[in-house]
Amino acid sequence: CMLREELNDENLLRVVTGIRELPSLPALHQSLLREMEVPEPSLKRIGEIIAQDMSMTARVLQLTNSAFFGLGSKVTHPQQAIALLGINTLKALVLNIGFFTAFSPIAQTRFSAELLWKHSLAVGNLARMIVRSELHDPKWEDRAMVAGIMHDIRVLPLLEIPEYLQQINRIVDQEKCTRAAAEYKVMGISHAEVGAYLLGLWGLP
Repeated sequence: CMLREELNDENLLRVVTGIRELPSLPALHQSLLREMEVPEPSLKRIGEIIAQDMSMTARVLQLTNSAFFGLGSKVTHPQQAIALLGINTLKALVLNIGFFTAFSPIAQTRFSAELLWKHSLAVGNLARMIVRSELHDPKWEDRAMVAGIMHDIRVLPLLEIPEYLQQINRIVDQEKCTRAAAEYKVMGISHAEVGAYLLGLWGLP
């Protein structure tokens, strides 16, 4: 409820609440499709592909944490979610329903899906290493990695409003400030609140 009060920009609220799918890195999307089309797909391999991509991770966690499954506890890792879904459900979602989509080129926003993927994966791996050195708990290592991979998911809703991204880029260039400071000037909030609100709407832990 606190985040809802923060998100008072009508354009941004419309985009975030209207999101039904998030685009994935094309190379990972293609790898997933190829794995799904082999005679005997590997759940382990599918899990490895999905765990590398913030959008695919968000989607499988959203689905398995939804009321449809009615689980007693929250699912926090894509590998766990994939095991619950099973190979037949995954094949139907991916091949027939188009559960995941690939990025389309975004003009005039200086956005790179490849750089976002590399950065998110690096943060996820570092978060896992920190938890491993402090707690020695595999469950929390997995949670830390997922949180790290998804920490910049706020970028994806903003791609739906390219004029905001252009204004943010211009302010960063002109005033030499942080992106968060520029976001507060344009939207009244930063990417952190946008990402938190989106994941909260989707019921992620």
